[in-house]
Amino acid sequence: MSSPNEDWYSHLVAQSRNDNIYTLIHSFLTPDLEFNHDLDFVVVRRSQLPAHLQKVPPAHISKKLLPAQYCFPGNDYILLHNYKLTEYLYAARWANVIEDFEDRNFIELRYDWTEEAQDCKNDPPAYHKGEAKKKLKAAPMPIQSQPPQSDDEAALIASYELLHKGTNKEKALQYAERGKIFLDAQQITVNENSAETLHQLARRMMGYNIVAMVYSWNDKIDKAAAVDALYIHHPPIWNYLDAQIQSYLEMLMVKKQTDYLHHLFADLSFRKQYLGHYEAFISLFVNDHYELTRMGEVVNIINRVNNSSSDYR
Repeated sequence: MSSPNEDWYSHLVAQSRNDNIYTLIHSFLTPDLEFNHDLDFVVVRRSQLPAHLQKVPPAHISKKLLPAQYCFPGNDYILLHNYKLTEYLYAARWANVIEDFEDRNFIELRYDWTEEAQDCKNDPPAYHKGEAKKKLKAAPMPIQSQPPQSDDEAALIASYELLHKGTNKEKALQYAERGKIFLDAQQITVNENSAETLHQLARRMMGYNIVAMVYSWNDKIDKAAAVDALYIHHPPIWNYLDAQIQSYLEMLMVKKQTDYLHHLFADLSFRKQYLGHYEAFISLFVNDHYELTRMGEVVNIINRVNNSSSDYR
């Protein structure tokens, strides 16, 4: 009998409640998807789950990777048990593939509805007739994926882990400032492969994003702004750091840094790129009757901000 990872299609069908699973698979995933690990392979974000699924029973959570070992691109991910997927599949509106910071791939069930979801529905990736559309994805920082090369790099990793858990912000700040020394000393190799150069730069900027988030967590917004200025005003970096910048904007909302958020969103290109976060910011802090153009996305952002407030005070 093959493992679920080897025949994920049949496994999801077997776990599903009705034929909607075929739409979920064929509209948003590709048949050549393979998993590069033996862990369970379906994740959800707690902040996106509908109300009746918010209380995830312990039995529904994977035992193959403990929450303390997660390194997903967000602090509210849950790795589900491969044999407890039925209700989560039934409620899902769409799905996509994500990678964690150890380059392991997972299917993420989604309960919002975004432009990306609509694009996939209109042009399913499984049925592209020409070259498949490629979307820039964030290149992972070498966090938890290789032994640190120095004490300063180890400090950056330690800072990330505390940030990820939302614990001991003072210690995270100490580690972040040491980690910044490691980042400042990095040299970017410029060669004929411009994509590789941008890849190296994006990895470094992800480290700076961690530092900026820790500064913001500790209410040191001037220092956070000095660090994020290295990347946040540069559009070519946005697609590589999309998830990280979104998390940073949500941290700024948690910390009620309204003046600085006004400053960031004054850049109209940046506002357009992160329109959902802009509308969430306006709705939360400026005008709660603001007419939203991305209701589902904005509600999910606001829920994440509200749910994270107690962890990142």
